[in-house]
Amino acid sequence: MARRLKAFRHTQALTQENLAELWGVSNRTIARWERGEGRPQQWMRREIAKVESPIEWPTARLLCELIERRASPAMIYDTGLKVLAVSAMHDAWMHATYGITAVGVDWRRYMSEACHEMVAAGGGVDYMVRHGLMCMRGTYNDPRGVDGTFVPHQMYIDLTVVRIPDYGSLCVTVAREPDPGEALVPLAPYFMD
Repeated sequence: MARRLKAFRHTQALTQENLAELWGVSNRTIARWERGEGRPQQWMRREIAKVESPIEWPTARLLCELIERRASPAMIYDTGLKVLAVSAMHDAWMHATYGITAVGVDWRRYMSEACHEMVAAGGGVDYMVRHGLMCMRGTYNDPRGVDGTFVPHQMYIDLTVVRIPDYGSLCVTVAREPDPGEALVPLAPYFMD
């Protein structure tokens, strides 16, 4: 958070004193946060997230290779929801369920109504990127999922927006079965800290 706060202040051309006045805190508090001692309140972190770029990865190919090697359901799609890469498990499930290979398809055609609602509630991927919403996390009930198969009925989902210098913004989604006794947190937006 300390690095992000300092970068935010510099991109906004603010001194520590300017930012302290703007946020109603002391100069010493800003300096302390920039040293990593404590952290700003959540509404302040959201202000930072609104102007900063998503996490950067070096190349789209590297990220795709990492997803392709995952042992659990995972995929990468662009802001238009075109699938760019999937894990072998996710691709096998798509083939068994729909008779297709997932790479290259328009994911909207295969998303459940709940997924459509989640993306729409986030304003769409482009909106999420522009407004600093970097991540959605929580449990998701896939009506087409079947426990004990490639994609179970209930999954813990982590959707993160990343920026790729050679491509632009992409969404990375990974899933896993919830651990026994794990609290089932509803799918909700999060700002990256």
